Amino acid sequence: MIVVTTPQGILPRFNPRVLQSSQAQVAQNCVLESGDCRPLKTPFFLRLLSPETESIFLHYEQWIQFPFYSHTASSVTLPVNNSIEFTDYEWGAADENVNWVDTGSVEWEDMIYPVEARYYYTKPREIGGGGFKSDGFRSQLPLGVARPTTPPAITVTGTGGGYIERTSSYVYTRVTAWGEESAPSRPTTPAEIEGGQHIKFNITAATDDFVTHYRLYRSVAGAVGDVWLLVPYQTTAGFIQYDVDNNIIYDIPKGNIEDAEDGLDDEKLNVPLETLTHHFPPNDIHNLVDFANGTYGALSGRQVVFSETWLPYAWPTAYRYTLDAMAKGLGHINGVPVAFTAQSVYLFEGTSP
Repeated sequence: MIVVTTPQGILPRFNPRVLQSSQAQVAQNCVLESGDCRPLKTPFFLRLLSPETESIFLHYEQWIQFPFYSHTASSVTLPVNNSIEFTDYEWGAADENVNWVDTGSVEWEDMIYPVEARYYYTKPREIGGGGFKSDGFRSQLPLGVARPTTPPAITVTGTGGGYIERTSSYVYTRVTAWGEESAPSRPTTPAEIEGGQHIKFNITAATDDFVTHYRLYRSVAGAVGDVWLLVPYQTTAGFIQYDVDNNIIYDIPKGNIEDAEDGLDDEKLNVPLETLTHHFPPNDIHNLVDFANGTYGALSGRQVVFSETWLPYAWPTAYRYTLDAMAKGLGHINGVPVAFTAQSVYLFEGTSP
């Protein structure tokens, strides 16, 4: 765009060859603001919206069409677990159209952007609410990660030495291709492992195809009770695997769980379980809002609910606050969350939920 600063006006009687750089014979379709001469901007045709479109959302440089009024949080890029599929920006194009289950057709074309970039949105309360996520490459996915409904199956194998070396229980979590981790399963019945023995595992496969890996945790006796510590991936009991950067591998591919074993001593474990509160969000959440501190908020019935900071898939029950009536709206004033009912206004102050 050409901008003429400090223009000196229109001089129609002068020959163009004698005009100074800030002078002109004719000035039309221009905007004169702050002493500058700028051309007018005109609308630019992008594409024709479908008749079913109720709202649109700018995700990177693409406009996504929703067949309902969507409460959609801003497009964000979040950390992705480096040990899984994506370690840096990868670029590619999505299919021209993707049909999303029970929402109609959400359309885009020629989407090119980092696969780590994703957007989160909710349906309106009038059609049931609910939180979802997408990166434009996959169909509609639930906002949260469902916790396993059953504990892992464990088997003690090997010839024992006649003495009990440890007594352990196990839980496991589900991990998505984005590095999102669920709350843990119920623990197994404690198993007594003798010297020379180890544990083998089996897990009922997750029905969610977006779950790509599992993480196993073992109970270890501590000074104030048992703690759950992450078990490194072992295909031969007692031998830890490392990636090309010499980092310990913890994530077990979903199809390889029967190859996993555990024969490590307690002192080899040091990464604690941190997803005990990573609960699935309420099924009817709506009015999704993202706040400046990385927390997401939404409405559910008479409650305002918040996610863990920078973890929009984890919604602890402790971060849910009951209002005096049905919640009508959610927003923020200078970063401070504000919720509305038909009769009250609520301000939520603090640095974390």
